[in-house]
Amino acid sequence: MRRFRIYDSGPDTTSDRYTAVFIKAEHGAGQRYFMYVGFNSVPTHPAAGIWQHGELRELPPANNWDNVGNRIRLNQLPEECQRLLLQEAAE
Repeated sequence: MRRFRIYDSGPDTTSDRYTAVFIKAEHGAGQRYFMYVGFNSVPTHPAAGIWQHGELRELPPANNWDNVGNRIRLNQLPEECQRLLLQEAAE
């Protein structure tokens, strides 16, 4: 299972309130990068859900990440988000 860090930007800040960064570097096209997922509290909702992937060149700070939020634990996420994140980490 891939390990990750979760950040919370707080309520009413952005449409993708949560960001999970997988801490194992990936490699491709001669470069190193870190995969992340930005999501909201209802990621599978047909009209309002967000579950978006991206890549970072550097691993963000361990505790707080400017403009993205404070680090939180998995159990602080809504249950649906926990389930999806664990499912993705297992892939």
